[in-house]
Amino acid sequence: QGDLSSAAIGTISVPRSKGVKTVKNPLRMYIFIEKCPKKSYTSRVIAGWCNGNTPAFEAGAPGPIPGPAAVNIETLIEIINGWPELKRVKVISEERIREQEHGIATLYNDRRLYFVFNPIQGLLYKLEGKYEYRYMNGENKADVRDRVRSFLSTLVREYSQQKVLIISHHLTLLCLRANLERWTREMFVKIDKTEKPINCGVTIYKGDFRKGTDGKLMLKSYNGKLY
Repeated sequence: QGDLSSAAIGTISVPRSKGVKTVKNPLRMYIFIEKCPKKSYTSRVIAGWCNGNTPAFEAGAPGPIPGPAAVNIETLIEIINGWPELKRVKVISEERIREQEHGIATLYNDRRLYFVFNPIQGLLYKLEGKYEYRYMNGENKADVRDRVRSFLSTLVREYSQQKVLIISHHLTLLCLRANLERWTREMFVKIDKTEKPINCGVTIYKGDFRKGTDGKLMLKSYNGKLY
């Protein structure tokens, strides 16, 4: 569906780390989804989520709901409709896997307009390039990589030997891959241009205890289309 088009889905099977106690979980699975701002949405599904309660996953929930965080929640609802067993899986709201913050450029609704009315920023964008340019009151791609790196550290530390489903965005997925696969800036820009994540594509990593010192997450598939 069009409302789900900007979501990216990834699954990770985290390898066990030395000295880490395994979390008791019959399904051995967790779902991570972007935390949405309380003030942006009025749907009872979204309101329930933002208040820290379990979302109501009933069919026919109010919509459409604008915004990237809401797109991810709608995606989760549709996934659960086709995979009812996920209703028993713990859902965790995680702000570190949100989309890139574009600062005041968000007010213009179009990056080109932002640069037209802020020509100095347009010149800076041309000088620094897509990877290094940081939007006013926003982030650049390196900033997103930093917070995704922090999120990955939490996964390895707290979810050892668990299955994790992450519902997030284009750039978050690329930053996750970049951190796990040690991409350079040049490689990041190249992959973003030639192998962009597809709409609702599925990327899978699996832990291999034989790799690295304490195991390593290895890419098994990228941009899988299951619809």
